[in-house]
Amino acid sequence: MKIQNIAITLILLQSISLFAQKDKNLPTDQVNVVKSFETRLADFEKLSTKPTLPPLDTVNTKQNMKYSIQEKTINIDYDAPKLRPISMKADPLPPAYDGYLKAGYGSLSSPYFDAGYIFNSDKTLEIGGKVHYESAKSTKITNQKYSKFGINLDGTYLMENNIGLSAKLGYAGNGYSFYGYDHEKYNFTSDSIKQQFNAFDIGAKIFSVKKTDSDFSFNGGLDLGIYNDRFDSKETALGFNATGTKWFADKHPLNITVKTQRVGFSDTTDQTISNIWLQPNFEYHHDMFNIHVGVNMLSTASKFKVFPDFKAALNLADNVFTVFAGWQGDAQINSFRTLSTYCPYVLSSMKINNAFYNEFYGGIKGSVNILDYQAQAGFKKVENQALFVSDTNLLRFNRLRVIYDTVSITYVKGNLVLRPIANLEISGSLIFNVFSPKHETAAWHLPALDGNFGAKYGLLDGQVKLKGNAYFQSGPNALTKTGATERLGSLFDLSVGAEYWPLKNVGIYVDANNLLNNKRQRWLGYDQFGININGGIVARF
Repeated sequence: MKIQNIAITLILLQSISLFAQKDKNLPTDQVNVVKSFETRLADFEKLSTKPTLPPLDTVNTKQNMKYSIQEKTINIDYDAPKLRPISMKADPLPPAYDGYLKAGYGSLSSPYFDAGYIFNSDKTLEIGGKVHYESAKSTKITNQKYSKFGINLDGTYLMENNIGLSAKLGYAGNGYSFYGYDHEKYNFTSDSIKQQFNAFDIGAKIFSVKKTDSDFSFNGGLDLGIYNDRFDSKETALGFNATGTKWFADKHPLNITVKTQRVGFSDTTDQTISNIWLQPNFEYHHDMFNIHVGVNMLSTASKFKVFPDFKAALNLADNVFTVFAGWQGDAQINSFRTLSTYCPYVLSSMKINNAFYNEFYGGIKGSVNILDYQAQAGFKKVENQALFVSDTNLLRFNRLRVIYDTVSITYVKGNLVLRPIANLEISGSLIFNVFSPKHETAAWHLPALDGNFGAKYGLLDGQVKLKGNAYFQSGPNALTKTGATERLGSLFDLSVGAEYWPLKNVGIYVDANNLLNNKRQRWLGYDQFGININGGIVARF
């Protein structure tokens, strides 16, 4: 282990030495780091209304006020393979706005507020901020309620010496209630079953704006997160990330990345996880194919693992038909924050650990006229996959415990975007997983099938915007307090919404969610909200 740590330290020092060199001509795909915060509204794009706790993979996170906000599945890396967005055709950019606002009230005593603004003094400084609040309360189930509040600040500054600096600061406070108990037998006060999660985040990054004369570029940053709940469980996460890149022929990068992550969790006992990654890789880009070859080396307190990092794509028909495949592996920390974000009704006392996975996949993707598509199949084996089972202690208000198992996942998935006529966009995504746990009877509380289909249409030169969405999720298997297996109900949701802009910068909106009034349980014992309607004003400026 000492030899491994020394080797990693030497390579880290070498990669840091690249940072002192000046840059020049960074390709366009590397300039994106300058725009780490972007809240401008496109004239026809729907307003972004949903901040999230730090998702580990932000796939399909664009959602408006949903009837099942506190029960929704949050995508996490160690969970089932996720649909990833396919590349879209570049359209002419519509007028952009520096600020937006969406504020309304709904049938579930649900206020909703979302606003953001970005300030540009010149081409070198950009500062943005966002504030979000929403809550809901049921009149039919005692103590069924939640609230979410978030505020984020983000800034980027480009200096004259070709160095860029960025920083971020954020807070999120999410309140829940453990209402999943037997209401005929027990009568708990609202305060006794309350849960509150608080997340504080701060981060800073330094990066090269352009490549140096020697064709080098770099970026590096630090992130600190502090997370706690109402039961005095506390977690601190500190991460460091540095990447040095040498460019060949302006398009073939040789990358060396060093990452460290330390998570300390304190509840009834103290637990600590420390990981160090060394990730060298090389990418070769050709008009007909791309190849990414690398290795992902991980050192933990007790293990040293080497994961593959291979991706390849073959363009057979000018981006109309592309075949791709990959073999990759990594580790994801099962932290208190990630697990309670995925399931807010989890017991605060838990064991945190590393989830290790290896994944093989292949598929096709392409873009032809009005259609963008992608289809993929793969196999993923996860060691220390988190599963959720009911706790047997009635004094804990039917909260869920985290257990771990090795789970093999075979999956198929696909997504598409169709634009048959002007201003109409139809999209869909579907994923089907077959879970095979090594020890457990089932993959508790992990749904096998997820489908999301939507459409949006603009008319009257953008004054009216209509949208519709259908969402399906199969019922997961749950382990009851008696040790029996129960198959929870499936979800089928139909939602519609509309915006009307009588003025260029001010409009009104209405969203109707869960029109079929589905009240299934995503988590055992926790019925979700039924039909709800929310409406108010929207603005852009």
